[in-house]
Amino acid sequence: MPPHTHTQKKYKEAVQSATKALDIAPNDVKALYRRGQAHVALKQWEEGFKDLRLAVSLDVTNKEVADFLKQSAAAYQKESDAKADAAKPTRQLGSLLDGATNFAQPGAAKAASEKLVALSSDKAFLAKLAEDGGIPQIINALPKVTTDVSAHLSWLPQGY
Repeated sequence: MPPHTHTQKKYKEAVQSATKALDIAPNDVKALYRRGQAHVALKQWEEGFKDLRLAVSLDVTNKEVADFLKQSAAAYQKESDAKADAAKPTRQLGSLLDGATNFAQPGAAKAASEKLVALSSDKAFLAKLAEDGGIPQIINALPKVTTDVSAHLSWLPQGY
């Protein structure tokens, strides 16, 4: 069993255990906190936030629960932002194309170019790009990129 599966099983058991405790004492702050922590660890954000908000409302002096709720909300926002960015491959690719032709910053241009090369063989990314409708935009952008690159490298001797 992979390590993360074992950990997930433990969190699921923690949810079950805390739920049993809450069946007996619905306002048990510790059980709400533990179940909220387990839900958050399982990325069951809505359930986790519900438990944590209730725990905070029942014991407004409990800094540990309030801090965990705040940290969890930040982690959720970060994950949501990352998913939103990953879901927009056209924007990501456009940004990389801009970066690859940023000749004022050769290091950044090189890094963007390397990322473009890596993405060109990433089938999942290319499928998302097609879903996102980005293929026509990229095709339209390629002549400009090619022109920019050619103009910038015109000083190279023939054959390079």
